[in-house]
Parts: sequence; structure tokens; C-alpha cells
Amino acid sequence: MAIMVGESSMVKNFNFFLLLVIISCIALLLSCATKTNEDSPEASYSTVTEMQADIDVPGFFGVWSLDKVVLRSKMYSDDITKNGDVIPFDVEDYLGYEVEYSSEYFRLGEEKYNNPQYNLSTVTVDEYEAGGKFRLTAGYPSVHEFIENGGIKVDRMDDYGYIGELPLECLRIVFEEDYFIPVGTQCIILNDDTMLIGLWGKIIIAHRIENEEP
Repeated sequence: MAIMVGESSMVKNFNFFLLLVIISCIALLLSCATKTNEDSPEASYSTVTEMQADIDVPGFFGVWSLDKVVLRSKMYSDDITKNGDVIPFDVEDYLGYEVEYSSEYFRLGEEKYNNPQYNLSTVTVDEYEAGGKFRLTAGYPSVHEFIENGGIKVDRMDDYGYIGELPLECLRIVFEEDYFIPVGTQCIILNDDTMLIGLWGKIIIAHRIENEEP
């Protein structure tokens, strides 16, 4: 009888140990599943407030000019991959272009893309800085330096003692159609007439040319 009791206790201990191993494995798998490449721009903005669809942004609508590259990510490559295919392009090829935003379409140069959906979120200067790794890029300023030394006026700037905590409006434009749109669908709005185009890579400063017709 003593032997049977001992064996039963050993079985229970083994089952308990096995359960702990299974739980640990599940926790490890979940951790791996949620971890993403730190160089991915999608991963970099995990702290951004969850976006809401179909935000009415009539004050943003209008025509803007793509003026010059002012920021650049660390380890930037002109090429992108879409559906397994490498598509070479350089956003600097679009300097001087107009982009137009409206409720009915988005326009890049002469090309129009219908039925845009505007998703608005917020990101702090520090989050934008870290996401794009702009501080680590030789020859280009950090976001802090760009704003402070460039005399850039950002909405609500005077309300924050530390510029890194300043919230920026982040606008992403998406479509039902699977368009390839190289520039203009990711924007950081600085004020009514100035914005940055892009979250990662080469960042273009854009200025408003005209408001949307009422």
C-alpha cells in the first residue's frame, strides 16, 4: 500500500510538472507571436493611439506641395516589397508634385485614387522619433532638432514644456482598392499649413497651396 501511495504521489507531481511546462510553452509562443522586427515601421508605432475610421477632416482637405526631404530613417532603402516583388522607387522623384486630399479622392500629381478613408491618430514627438529612428541618421536632423532649430510651429507647442511629449496628429489614408501609392498616404500634421509626409524612410515637408473649395 505504501508503494502504491508513493507511486500515486509521483504521478501527481509529474502531471503538475507537465502542466507547468505546457503553460510555459504557451506563454513563450504567445510572446514570440506578438514580437515584431524592431526595424519595421509598423512595429515602431505600436504605442500610437488606436486609429478611428472615417474621421471628418475638412480642415485638412485641399492641395499641398511636396517641397523637400527634411528627415531620413536609419538604414533607409528606396526599394519596397509588395506581394513578394521588389519595387524600386525614390520619394525624391516626387518633389515638386502636388497632392490633393478630399472626401471623394486623393490625387498625387495627375493620378487620382477614389474613395479614400482617413484614419486619424496621435503620436508624440518622442514616439515619432523612435519609430523612424531619425536621431541615428548621419547628415539629417532628429525630429526634435528639425522642430526646434527649423523654427517649425506645431499646434499646441506652447502647452508642453518638453517637446518630446508634444502630440502630433497622424493621418493615414487607405482605400478599398489595392493601389500602390508611393507618397502622400501617411502624414504628420504640424499646423494648418505644414505637414510631414511619411512615417519611415525619407520624410518630405509639405505646405498647403489652397484649401478645398466649400
